[in-house]
Amino acid sequence: MAVIDNLFTGLSYGQDTVAIAGSAEALNDGSTLTVPNGSRLLIQGLGSNTDLVYVGDSGVSSSNGYELSAGQVVSLAIDDVSTVYIDVGTDGEGVSWILEVP
Repeated sequence: MAVIDNLFTGLSYGQDTVAIAGSAEALNDGSTLTVPNGSRLLIQGLGSNTDLVYVGDSGVSSSNGYELSAGQVVSLAIDDVSTVYIDVGTDGEGVSWILEVP
């Protein structure tokens, strides 16, 4: 019989947008949210986006960020949601994100 090491019973999720393109914003409004061991943060470009979203650290910009199109997803193994920042090509666009929690 298989033993399940990490049983997650809930979800944390949200949406974050950047009011002014060129201004990096932290996910979860900059509030600390620990990602449990064995869980991954999934980030998806909002379906309504008309331009790219850029994912990275606090220095992210359109010239160095990981590009996400509308509906495109990236999975990250990190320890805190708020350490991920986004920037956008068009004011008001952004991402949704989700992770499993115990």
